[in-house]
Amino acid sequence: MAIRDDFPPYGSAVHGGESDGLVYRTAFRGSTLDATLAMVRTFLDEEGYGDVPLPRDADTMLAFLRPEEGRHPHLFERPDYAHDPVRIVLPPRDRLRRKLLVELYNEAAPDHLLRFHRRQCREREARIRRAVEVGALEQWGSVM
Repeated sequence: MAIRDDFPPYGSAVHGGESDGLVYRTAFRGSTLDATLAMVRTFLDEEGYGDVPLPRDADTMLAFLRPEEGRHPHLFERPDYAHDPVRIVLPPRDRLRRKLLVELYNEAAPDHLLRFHRRQCREREARIRRAVEVGALEQWGSVM
């Protein structure tokens, strides 16, 4: 079963990645950024995310990862390419630019869009995470 159809529950390890029930994270490294991007593309196709647009090649990917024109990069900012529900992050310490981190967001989880766009309320997010950890997400109404 594909990740998009059956999102991995809290604490599970699937295909070399880990899930907290809300976000699944994994990493890919190839001989070049183009090779890594091809691996990511294949993985996303196999896991049900084939409809999510991705940069066509490494040069386009790097263009998405540069800071916006006229804006200085923040010290702790991680450059990424994001198209709901997929976020692809270029680790800042990867000098050879061959590694990509992939985050898949659980579209069925409460506040999915807020979490994806990093706009969630801390208190509400803490309650959602507790519900996910104890397996009570389906009873979300009673957790609030």
